[in-house]
Amino acid sequence: MPCLGLKCEICLATFPLDEVINENAGLDHFEGVHGEKQYLHRDFVYSIALDAHKTNTQPKRNGTSYSASMCGGCHREHALKRTVEYWANPYRWYDRIEGTLLHESLSVPKPWLREVQYEEQPILGGKILISGAADRINPVERIVEDLKSHNCPEWTWKYPTPNDRAAGAKPRKVINEKVYPPGEGEQLQVNVLARLIEANDPGPEYRMQIADMWKGTPDNHRANRLVTVPRWDDDVMLDRLLPNYTLIKTIMSEPSPLKRLTMIAEMELAGREMFNARDGTCKCDKYCDVRDACDSLLPKTEGGIDLAL
Repeated sequence: MPCLGLKCEICLATFPLDEVINENAGLDHFEGVHGEKQYLHRDFVYSIALDAHKTNTQPKRNGTSYSASMCGGCHREHALKRTVEYWANPYRWYDRIEGTLLHESLSVPKPWLREVQYEEQPILGGKILISGAADRINPVERIVEDLKSHNCPEWTWKYPTPNDRAAGAKPRKVINEKVYPPGEGEQLQVNVLARLIEANDPGPEYRMQIADMWKGTPDNHRANRLVTVPRWDDDVMLDRLLPNYTLIKTIMSEPSPLKRLTMIAEMELAGREMFNARDGTCKCDKYCDVRDACDSLLPKTEGGIDLAL
């Protein structure tokens, strides 16, 4: 089911997608109606509308199609976006657009290739039918690289010694030295991409790496790092992929939307455990456009509704 358009989280005004794209509907609203603290530049809002339209019309983002980018995400969210009509909240899209800009603005030197698309095809002995887009490929050195942007690691103001504060010394920024390795979902995604590339370019195995880019760090030397991703065994990949893959295929093959929703209600709330921030928010709070539909499927004791077939 499609994204219907954009919805203002403040006054709940809605703007149909085709009107935003063709008539600039809502651009003035998001740019100035609610004051400077809720300002969204028109180009930003318009880009969100175009991206939502792209999602509506791309076969690989609808129906039973499965892509590498889904591997580490919330499959409940993916299934809901393909089942219910929803309004996108532009205020939740900033980080998403920021990541897109990062991917599209960086050029690559030869022999690197960027944004290489792979149509749906079988991998892992034909047990998984999947598509994907590789951020960066070096076919000469046989390297696949995925770009990931993250918010800055935690940092605080600290005094060199407890007595320095009393003496009037200035504090200094201290960055949490903890290294945040790529999560299993990110590693799985790159392993899937490597299998897709190798299916189209037979030869030695591709080496895998993630270019970690930290946003907002006060220290530019810590802003970027290259992380080697280990190659997973086929059996391990299948153990991780098959349950959610099969679930998406089964649910999206159900012709009745109501029965489909009943099946989605049993899916894991994976977004609750993703991107947990210092303020207690998670992926559901920050990014999910189908949060209301998702919550409505929870048990009544948790704020959900009954679904009578």
